[in-house]
Amino acid sequence: MVIDQNYLSDSTPTEQEDVKETIGRLLFPTQHFKRKVKRLERDIKSLETELKDLDKCVDRETLVDLIHEIPSKESDSVKRIVIKKSEDIPHALAPLAKQ
Repeated sequence: MVIDQNYLSDSTPTEQEDVKETIGRLLFPTQHFKRKVKRLERDIKSLETELKDLDKCVDRETLVDLIHEIPSKESDSVKRIVIKKSEDIPHALAPLAKQ
């Protein structure tokens, strides 16, 4: 079997290009996720800052009192729900004797 030397030299750059392409495809998700992580970390910092600002505006003792007040108000205003038995509704597929 005779091997064409030109064929081998031509195939090497193609193989190298394939390897580069494969590496690029494998690295893309990693880079994409790194960008997402950075964006989420920025979002977290922004939310933490906002929470600190809101925390300064809230009187915790008053908030706790309000939370405890809610269940007691709900128990005072219990609503009664009466369920009445409805008449049987004839169904189109039911035997005629039952209608």
